[in-house]
Amino acid sequence: MGIFHRLKKKEPERTLKEITLAIRSGDERSFKRYFEDRFGRLYNYALSLDSNPVIAEDLVQSAFLKLWQNREKLSEDKSIDALMMTTVRNELFDIKRSHYESRRGQMDEAGDMSISGNNLDYKDQLEHYLRLIRTLPGKRREVFTLSRIQGIPNAEIAEKMGISIRTVEKHINLALRFLRENGYQE
Repeated sequence: MGIFHRLKKKEPERTLKEITLAIRSGDERSFKRYFEDRFGRLYNYALSLDSNPVIAEDLVQSAFLKLWQNREKLSEDKSIDALMMTTVRNELFDIKRSHYESRRGQMDEAGDMSISGNNLDYKDQLEHYLRLIRTLPGKRREVFTLSRIQGIPNAEIAEKMGISIRTVEKHINLALRFLRENGYQE
């Protein structure tokens, strides 16, 4: 081998099936190695779903925690990588769903207010903003309505409409700018 021989033997690469079986049996070392190997990839995936790095990190850590807690249920026939990506996505949807339900409850409470006295100003203002929203170009109006009125996450809107997340964000920013220029206050 000459001077190019290896001083330290490298561990042989293990298949995902072998890693899955080791984690399922409770091998902490295999779990730690899998965590170290996949954390960056899953973090980047989480960032593609939600651009907030704190949320992305929480999603990935939560997914690994669930993996360890439910390791006995792992199937050697299913890809552990696909399972982790699905878990990250579902964790984000759970967060967004609870946020949406919270906003929806607030909107229901606001809708229950009686339209009398000083609430007439509120009703007039609301009608004015709804008219402004209706004047937005079609796709921008649809994106804005899905995001700000229905509370759907940007990644889900992008997937649903077949556009990029950056395009969704651009439509929202342009719509907000237009509304602000016409008296809208957040």
